[in-house]
Amino acid sequence: MALAKLIKKERAREGYNPMEAPAAKPEAPTQPPQPEQPVQEQQPMPPASPQAKSGFIKAIAAFVALFAFLNLFYYETVSLVLFVMNKALTIPYDYPAQGMIFREGYALPYLALFPLALSPIILIYCTMKILDGSRKSWLLTLGSLIGTYIYNSLIVFWMANIFSKQLILIGEQDLPSQSLSSIGGMINSLICSIPFLILLALLIIKRKEFVFEAKPLSLGKRMLFSLAALLIVLPNFSYTGYLYYRSLEKMPGLESAQSVTPFHIYAPTQLPDDYLWRGVTIGGELSFGQTTGIKIHFGCKLEKKFQEPIFPPIILQESAGLNELTEKMILENLGEDVEAQKIQKQPVSTAKNGYGFWLETSLIRSLTFLTSDNVLIDIITLSKLDPYSLDYLLTIANSLQ
Repeated sequence: MALAKLIKKERAREGYNPMEAPAAKPEAPTQPPQPEQPVQEQQPMPPASPQAKSGFIKAIAAFVALFAFLNLFYYETVSLVLFVMNKALTIPYDYPAQGMIFREGYALPYLALFPLALSPIILIYCTMKILDGSRKSWLLTLGSLIGTYIYNSLIVFWMANIFSKQLILIGEQDLPSQSLSSIGGMINSLICSIPFLILLALLIIKRKEFVFEAKPLSLGKRMLFSLAALLIVLPNFSYTGYLYYRSLEKMPGLESAQSVTPFHIYAPTQLPDDYLWRGVTIGGELSFGQTTGIKIHFGCKLEKKFQEPIFPPIILQESAGLNELTEKMILENLGEDVEAQKIQKQPVSTAKNGYGFWLETSLIRSLTFLTSDNVLIDIITLSKLDPYSLDYLLTIANSLQ
């Protein structure tokens, strides 16, 4: 008890009041709150500038341009082959029938030039477009390459299949058109296949390079593209249109030949099946020693030229200067080795006397007669045309006008 009183007095002396709460300890000074930093959102990368584009894209554009040039060369080569073929069929005549390819029924090779011309045009556009390095330009170029290559290959084999069965007659020389197949195959292999495979592989391997933004062509590029397309299309399309227009003539060269011939030229309104009007020649070696005359040439279609039986050409000779025609004159014209029993009279509606002289030798067949105005008509073919010779020659003779 005494110890408790002593402690109490000591606390009273120090001023301790048990009713008061102990003083709080002073708090350490605090820093003012800092403003929260905004969270920055990740911004998309801006499209790369043209200077930053991969050099590979420019190299691809150069390859596409090369492929476009090769397709243009291929297109012009096919056009040249068709031009030579048409020209070869007209060389022997003074007034040839133009557009023989259309007359032969082979219009499809010429019509194939229209989509074939699109190949270099499309690839030229791809050359300009792929420089933007976009995914769209990559898809366009890839599809164009595959499409043009497949189409060009089909055209080569298709044309080779058509003409490999024929011979193109150039004057007196025979050019086997099988060579066209070989030439076409070489052109297709060397010009199309190798560059196509290289370019296709590069496009597929490096497809991830094409990540840039697609942009339209500039005005300058559009004008350049339009000019290139016009230069590619206009010449061949104009020539093809001209040939097609000339192929519609029923008696080509007749008016021109008539203008230099002093007598009326008779022309048939009906031809034997599978025969076409080839052209007209002036003068030359004529029957019965005549010096003034013309020859109208008829030839079978190419598809029939080497079929059995053989269909040789038919020539219609016309001249003036005789007032009568007898069997003796025909024998004298052909030589002593021709026997008289080989000459027969055949009814001809356009003949002066109502008949013509049908002659058979070991080499030729001919039907000869005079018209009412004394124009000597001599229709000649080879004996190879048998057994159709007489019917075919009478078809021409009875339809002369």
